[in-house]
Amino acid sequence: MAKHSSRDVPGRVKFRVIEFELDGSDTALQDAIKGLSTALAGSRAQTPVKRLTSGNGALPSAVVEDSINADGAEEETQDGVSEAPETSRPRTTGKPRAVARPKVIDLDLTSGDLPLKAFLEQENPTNDSRRYLMIAYWLKHQRQITSIGTNHIYTAYRSMGWNNIPADPLLPFRNMRTQGWFDLGEKRGEYTLNHVGEGKVGNQK
Repeated sequence: MAKHSSRDVPGRVKFRVIEFELDGSDTALQDAIKGLSTALAGSRAQTPVKRLTSGNGALPSAVVEDSINADGAEEETQDGVSEAPETSRPRTTGKPRAVARPKVIDLDLTSGDLPLKAFLEQENPTNDSRRYLMIAYWLKHQRQITSIGTNHIYTAYRSMGWNNIPADPLLPFRNMRTQGWFDLGEKRGEYTLNHVGEGKVGNQK
């Protein structure tokens, strides 16, 4: 019968035949066959592995293997708690933080020898920082209110007909605190005009 080489067919088929010659009693032959079957089955067994995911759900560069012990149980950490794979965590999107909208509060801005409107028209502040500064000064000296927040400013803005309060109402406070004109107030989100800031009243620089 003619032999066919690997070039005669489109693909190659490889066969491996293992021939064993055993000599002994039936019991000995049965034991030998069982041992051989066990050896062959063991060579095909795959060791289970435990893979950890990174924060974005992808596999890290190093895959942790051998996390299953000989009995098939998960390895435990030093404190005796089984270590579970890390779960994916959503990343922050960098969205601007939500700012609470200020509201009108009960403030007397009209009584006395120098109402707020007259004072602000006299000083004529031209930007938000100057407006915040003048309102804080007036509240401190005309109403003895030293610790103020965005609600005080917003109420004063509305009384003056100024509707364009900054999108971040605390920003002018933070900027002037950086310049040393304000200190932190008694409550969260409030600020106190200090002597340096008072010295800027009447000074447009």
